[in-house]
Amino acid sequence: MVRGREERLNGKVSVRKKTSSWLCVTALLAAACTWAQSGVLTRELLIQYTPEWHGERLSDGRPKVPDDILRPYDQNTHSARA
Repeated sequence: MVRGREERLNGKVSVRKKTSSWLCVTALLAAACTWAQSGVLTRELLIQYTPEWHGERLSDGRPKVPDDILRPYDQNTHSARA
């Protein structure tokens, strides 16, 4: 018998088998989480999640925040977009 191909050695699952199983499970869970976050909220849900906003909204339901409020944040995130 070749040890690398043997699934069980003295009643124990080999370390290689356990590691590859955990890697597969982790990869599947990561893929599921990524897929779940890729969706876009509907206009109705965005309005439901931001009920305190009484100002103008964009066509997709996001609150339209005035530029003078966003300007200080633009300086902080400019290098990340470049």
